[in-house]
Amino acid sequence: MGGPSKEDLYPTSFFDTGLFGSYFLLTVAIAAMVIFGLLFIANNFKASMKGLIFLGVMLVIYFIAYSTGSEEITPSMEKFNVDGKTGKAIGAAISTMLIMGIGALVLAAAAEIWSFFK
Repeated sequence: MGGPSKEDLYPTSFFDTGLFGSYFLLTVAIAAMVIFGLLFIANNFKASMKGLIFLGVMLVIYFIAYSTGSEEITPSMEKFNVDGKTGKAIGAAISTMLIMGIGALVLAAAAEIWSFFK
């Protein structure tokens, strides 16, 4: 197979160095975000309770949506080579997003009505 080598097809340039540097910095930023978030929760557990409760509610909604989802493969799933379990997880994530979005709209409207009568 006398085709071009990988080095000929994908030459390395200065742009690649910057791209790999940005990948590294993104990884460092994500790690710092997770570490400092966990440190804040450990140091201020009482102040973090609302956020942890919200996270728990979101996980419960996701697992309910996942357990009630179907593993049926639709034509659009076949088009993108998505299997049943992945499709079920995607459907659960979309359902969770819709439920949380509608909940946010309802809570925003309720807060406006509450402040109007206050």
